[in-house]
Amino acid sequence: MSRPARRGAAITALGAVIVLGLVTPRAGAAVSARDRAILAAGVVQRADVPAGWVSQKQTVGSGARYKGIPACKSFATVLNATTLTVPHRLSPEFSDPASATRTTLAANTAYAFHDATAAGRYLDAYRAARVAACLTQALQPAVKGSVPGASPTVSVVPLTDLAGLGDDAVGYRLTVTASSQGTSQTLYADIVDVRVGRAVLGFTFQNLGADLPSAVSIIRPPSNRVAPLAT
Repeated sequence: MSRPARRGAAITALGAVIVLGLVTPRAGAAVSARDRAILAAGVVQRADVPAGWVSQKQTVGSGARYKGIPACKSFATVLNATTLTVPHRLSPEFSDPASATRTTLAANTAYAFHDATAAGRYLDAYRAARVAACLTQALQPAVKGSVPGASPTVSVVPLTDLAGLGDDAVGYRLTVTASSQGTSQTLYADIVDVRVGRAVLGFTFQNLGADLPSAVSIIRPPSNRVAPLAT
């Protein structure tokens, strides 16, 4: 395989690792008319992303990679319970066709909790002291296994620039660097959960080489649409 081909394969693999690690399955809970309105308003739409981006069905991941990791036990319990009991809807996955193997992307999941207190507890689970360690330990073997011969490094740090997003927000920046056969790539992914009333909008952003500069401008439209519905 040529060096450009190896580079493309490595980029694709890194992107798949992050996306699959952060998305939860669709719930089977009953959904009221108001909840349906919240979910429809809360997902990212084509008008929310830069012109020219394309969409596809969002990849549905699994919580299996958290299994057996002590740092993930409490976090995974909350995620699994939310998936089973809270109505939610996945947006399409939007990507920039001009980016290398479409590694520049944005997607989200909208949740309609029973009340703002329950939504706040969900965000609290993301603030727990061991979440950064959980994400790091879950990603490391997945990255290593995705690119043969790679020497991956994974960094997870809390985001500190979320003021003004909804009623409350929490997030992390995941930086994954993999070197293989003289080629090195660094992929940046932000996961951001924004509470708006009793709704939570969970965003995933990904970009190669730097954080995605349009992330905040993508978060605001669905947050604004949900605000009058999620009281």
